[in-house]
Amino acid sequence: VLCQGVKGAYSGIAASKMFENGDISFCQSWNEIFEALECREADFGVLPVENSLAGSVNEVYDLLLKHNLYICKALRLGINHCLLGRKDATIDDIVEIYSHPQAISQCKSYLDSLSDVRVIPLANTAVAAKMVADLDDNTKAAIASPECATTYGLKILDDKLHHKNNSTRFIAISNKIFTSPNANKISLVFHLPHCTGSLYRTLGKFASLDLN
Repeated sequence: VLCQGVKGAYSGIAASKMFENGDISFCQSWNEIFEALECREADFGVLPVENSLAGSVNEVYDLLLKHNLYICKALRLGINHCLLGRKDATIDDIVEIYSHPQAISQCKSYLDSLSDVRVIPLANTAVAAKMVADLDDNTKAAIASPECATTYGLKILDDKLHHKNNSTRFIAISNKIFTSPNANKISLVFHLPHCTGSLYRTLGKFASLDLN
């Protein structure tokens, strides 16, 4: 099972819940996951597609359109972003904060309340946490999961960074059609002709068959 980032990433947490006995490995980018699946180098990839605060993860949707793969599982994971710093750092020490753009967006109100702090986007929340842990600098912090604090020996400086009802929907994709016994949902991608009524007529098929 492939995820983007490093150990402690939310995708990895989601993958461990979807595949309890899965062999989870990490890639640098979402594109690498798609390419590995198409080359039959992995069985599944776990990706974020939508956050309750920041909306759709458009890059993942673009990759789903580009590659001929199948969605086989989905999971909504509660997100608990924390501000992580080195063990002897305080919030007053922090001048730079690193995280993924989605996490930065989800914590915008909190970040706007800080003065004289520079926010720098990185490829992944866990990557940001690992980088802060590797730097001998108390002025650096990361927005990441509480699991990252344990994994990389960091301290939680603050855990009230966003609205409590923050969740991300993750999907598992595969190069084969895989249907779990309790499956009750299907995902479709299609495009329509640019003419009056095309969307209406398509959605009408679902309504006439009493599909939600």
